[in-house]
Amino acid sequence: FFLHMKPFVYLCVSLFFIGLAACQDSPCNAIPIYVETGSNVTEYGSNVNLPYYAESSCNRGEAGTAWFSINPPSGSNVIVTTCGEYTDFDTVIGIYTGSCSNPSCLVANDDEECSSLFYYESSSGEYWWDWWFFEFDDEDFDETSTVTFTSNGSNYYIGVTGYEEEGNFELSISVSDPNDSGCMRAKDIPGDYYTPVSINGTLTDSDRVGMSVCNALDFDDYGSWFIIHPQPNQYMNITTCSSYTDFDTRLAIVAGTDCTNVDCIDENDDDYCDITTGYEASTITFLPTLSEYYVVVASYDDDIDFLFGYNYILTISQSTLTENTPCINAYPLHIGVTGNPEGSTAFGSTLSSAVCSNEYGNAIWYEVSASSYTNVQFTTCNSVTNFDTMLSVYSGSCEALS
Repeated sequence: FFLHMKPFVYLCVSLFFIGLAACQDSPCNAIPIYVETGSNVTEYGSNVNLPYYAESSCNRGEAGTAWFSINPPSGSNVIVTTCGEYTDFDTVIGIYTGSCSNPSCLVANDDEECSSLFYYESSSGEYWWDWWFFEFDDEDFDETSTVTFTSNGSNYYIGVTGYEEEGNFELSISVSDPNDSGCMRAKDIPGDYYTPVSINGTLTDSDRVGMSVCNALDFDDYGSWFIIHPQPNQYMNITTCSSYTDFDTRLAIVAGTDCTNVDCIDENDDDYCDITTGYEASTITFLPTLSEYYVVVASYDDDIDFLFGYNYILTISQSTLTENTPCINAYPLHIGVTGNPEGSTAFGSTLSSAVCSNEYGNAIWYEVSASSYTNVQFTTCNSVTNFDTMLSVYSGSCEALS
């Protein structure tokens, strides 16, 4: 049939369910929501006159809770938000896992910046998530809630409640395609790395981290993933310190056998780089205990030059040094940049043998560097030193001191 449209019309969709509120009064009566990967769905609901749920980190237990359930595919990034014009009260979202009779809190949010994510295609045909900020007065939406998580393929329960309030809410859920996660597209870098391996890379507008990981990286940040295979218990160094690197990088080392259950091992934003004489490169030195890790190279800045991208050199190296090598944990000391260091040998490593003369006992190590040739004096002559000290200066590498 044909419908003559006025400039503004209302669309009325009749509900098939009778007594909808009664169907979502507990996790076991949660309304299932199907979200196709790479898309989003919006539900309109209310927590008015619904039962309170037990107080936990996912629920304040101070207002009625409306329950929904979703089952996104493993590896998907999921965003759940009440940000929208229909939401008229201070909401709280809780995400639960486990059985409906005994759900466990996974993540929750009370107040979050009113933003959502949408999934779109670039001119190059690549897909990614990006932020869409609502063009409304922020004060109207400063009490809405947004949570994000990466699915492991389980069934998840969503509890929408309030901060001592009840009302109407607009619940939007977005689910990404797992194949578009940066982790799922990680490039394998085979070892060994005793001879350093360098990767010449470029971040473009289609390279996204694809999940929230460590403290500094979010799923919408620009980033690329790699898989490395180190020899356990021998130190590794991973750095973007290179004259070719032309942006402020972030690095992260992530453990996990797949992209659904990952743990942050270490991360670094700024580390001094002698080559660029700046602090925008990133470096991580760590002792691997596993034979496989993920490496994430990301940008600190969200404003990438879409025409040329961001260029970097990622260098991966491994030494034969083990955890018990005294100088391996030397503190970096850059002449003219680092201040006068203070410390205690009580926390130092024990010298196994003397190299210079008669040094023995616990020692604190420093790795000294300078941007140019200069005369340097080291002394422990000050009011802080309270024992008979010995200073030794070595050249060479940590593997072969002289």
